[in-house]
Amino acid sequence: MRRYAYMLLTLVLISMNLPHFVQAQASREDILFVSDYEGNREIYAIRPDGSNLRRLTYDPAEDVSPAWSPDKTRIAFASRRSGNFDIYVMDSNGGNVRQVTRNMGRVSSPTWSPDGRRIAFISDRTGSSEIFIISVDGGAPQQVTRSTISNRSRVLTPAWSPDGGRIAYSSDRGSGILTIHVVDLRGRKLYEYLSLSESDEAVSPSWSGDGRLAFAVNSDGFADIITIDFSNDDLQLIMTLPNKQVQSLSWSPDSQQLVYITRSQGQSDMAIIDVSSQGITQLPSYQSTVMDVSWGALPLMAPIRADTGGGNSRGSDSGGSGGDVVSVRTPPPLNQRRAAPPGAVRLNNGRGMGNGARQDNGNFQVENYCADLWHDDVNWYCGSYRLGPEDFDAICQRTYNNPNAF
Repeated sequence: MRRYAYMLLTLVLISMNLPHFVQAQASREDILFVSDYEGNREIYAIRPDGSNLRRLTYDPAEDVSPAWSPDKTRIAFASRRSGNFDIYVMDSNGGNVRQVTRNMGRVSSPTWSPDGRRIAFISDRTGSSEIFIISVDGGAPQQVTRSTISNRSRVLTPAWSPDGGRIAYSSDRGSGILTIHVVDLRGRKLYEYLSLSESDEAVSPSWSGDGRLAFAVNSDGFADIITIDFSNDDLQLIMTLPNKQVQSLSWSPDSQQLVYITRSQGQSDMAIIDVSSQGITQLPSYQSTVMDVSWGALPLMAPIRADTGGGNSRGSDSGGSGGDVVSVRTPPPLNQRRAAPPGAVRLNNGRGMGNGARQDNGNFQVENYCADLWHDDVNWYCGSYRLGPEDFDAICQRTYNNPNAF
């Protein structure tokens, strides 16, 4: 990949006094991560300035992959408490642990939907790593990605977009080279970051609250942290880390900073970079292996514009459930949009709108699922995404538990 001049970075060193761990509630500003400081992999919380380190899990089984819920009251994580790795949810103080997945093989990497109702995760139940979605309350999971028998692939670290309609993840698609993919909830590919070298591996995608996607590209002898702004297709190099590999990264709640974990010569480190100033805050690792960082929480249903190609990206149909790349348009100003009418309508084979019989006390309830629903003379949109018939039926299913409700 093209090299850039190394950036001058300001280091702010944090005290390395070894802590005495006590169980305490994680606050909304805290960074979650995994450490083996006391021998077992457990989940910890730390303030962004490196202070007030707290241990949140106390179990003989490994607890990994913590993920903040959007409202910062719950934490999803993966654990072997059942004998196999499953997804669990606990309160922010480590209490009230509930098992979410069962009989799903080895699972990992939970990520929350922006409304806090569902969790996407990785499972090898089908024989290859795939993304599934499940209700926080349990139930039957929905499979999102599907690898062909001849193209078994690794799928890693899914990240749910703030508009609720997209999932980014890292995958080698059977080629052995990890790249970043973005799909809709039916597995149709919208975007792929194309590495320029066979030695590049793109990992750990993370959405900001304003719709930017950050990820790391690990190469021989260095790592780059990159962001993509889908509002203008801008791809930006944030920093280059010589002699390091990035294991995990996550946006801050205000979308101004990134926390990241690197590995080099058997050691791991955690730090924060301010995206604008390039200033770095080094966080303590307490002479332990740290991994799986989670910091920011996404606002509900923020519109994101999907990329359709150009630069180091491409849009195409995935090996999933089929369909075209979603078409995109810029929404008009709010005062020029047409709100959903009292007499609910649905698409007629995607070509137009027809009157429907469902009223629901004069209120169109789909906004419970899509916070930015509007239409023009031809199509319905959720934010900037045009809704096809299958998308609209999914919204009906979500709202009324009946895809033909309208």
